[in-house]
Amino acid sequence: MLGEIVGVANGFGVTGIAHAARAGYEAIGAQSAASAIANAAVAAGAGGVVLIELHRLGPPNSTPCTCNFGQCDYIAMEYWQAEFDAIVQATLNGVVVVEAAGNGSSNLDDAAYNNAFNRDVRDSGAIVVAAGSSQGRAPMCWTNYGSRPDVHGWGENVVTLGYGDRFNGGSENTYYTATFSGTSSASPIITGAAASLQGALQARGRFPLSPLALRDVLSSTGSAQAPDARRIGPRPNLRAALNRLGIF
Repeated sequence: MLGEIVGVANGFGVTGIAHAARAGYEAIGAQSAASAIANAAVAAGAGGVVLIELHRLGPPNSTPCTCNFGQCDYIAMEYWQAEFDAIVQATLNGVVVVEAAGNGSSNLDDAAYNNAFNRDVRDSGAIVVAAGSSQGRAPMCWTNYGSRPDVHGWGENVVTLGYGDRFNGGSENTYYTATFSGTSSASPIITGAAASLQGALQARGRFPLSPLALRDVLSSTGSAQAPDARRIGPRPNLRAALNRLGIF
């Protein structure tokens, strides 16, 4: 995911979408996800962007799994109150939060979630990201979907750092892949777009967008998903978003 966002523009390997951005991380080995989100938000500060590259097994629901059975019913982290509260605090403080929708093949509008993903009932302010095909903007078999996802990114065929299946130079520092997938590959694309918009505004002496305003710009200027009963939202169009803001 870091390769997608901040891969250095150095003439080889991959170049990240927002390659001039400064990146950091919070590990969850010794703290809860909620604590990691809160700490990352403090470090990012108002106008910064935090990516939640996690999902977790949620309650059983009525949506059948037809693929990716090992992650069936995995859902976005804001379902749990502690993580929801940490995201709300971050967005209220002006931090943009990008959150993977999860790979659980689930309809987030299902009654099993008791309106946890109904923005008319509770809205964390995060940009929730589903996954679509690299060609055609169709929902991936395993992506979560529903009224909550704001946008989608590529859920397959993403070229970035790691694994070594595309190129293996003999060490982890020279591994590249062409098969990064999941809402894990989709969410960094949106994170890169968000960071690019915030950076473009600040480079022109303008204030960064609020989390809700940035969410609206990305979703309202994006390219519509392919017709499908599973709603995953549009795919962001960075050029159109920059035009909307009078930048490009």
